[in-house]
Amino acid sequence: MIRISTILAALLWISCSPSNGQGATSASEQQVLAFRAAVAVGDRASVRALFALDTDGAAAEDKDIVLGGLIRVHPRLFLQELRRSGHGNCRPCLEGILGNLGDEFVDRFAAQAEELGKRRQALLSVADKDLAPLRDACIRVLDDQIRQADEQAR
Repeated sequence: MIRISTILAALLWISCSPSNGQGATSASEQQVLAFRAAVAVGDRASVRALFALDTDGAAAEDKDIVLGGLIRVHPRLFLQELRRSGHGNCRPCLEGILGNLGDEFVDRFAAQAEELGKRRQALLSVADKDLAPLRDACIRVLDDQIRQADEQAR
């Protein structure tokens, strides 16, 4: 049985695919946010499609926020798809995905440190040996981000 979220992911992927031979079109914020519910429940096809979606500007930030929200609820899935996407090999990519928390955290440094700490704890719960190097890279980035948020909270 095909899940509705899988169909949604496929349709959104197609809508952002190269058109008219002029290269890829960046996804809009609305297209990225349409993935939010499916990603939050751990729909692998939606997570995979969102990782692959070409974005820039505000849509890229929204993409990071949606993907980062997956960490606490489905840390293993997050790491698996992060590895598959290749974004785990790029520190600036990791910084964005792990550290973009959304508007509700702007200028709330203690809350940022708390949320980043919860993401860290969730990732530590993943014991898969094949994911350990990527998990540890994420932990190092989160440790830096938590330290920065703590310093700004003072």
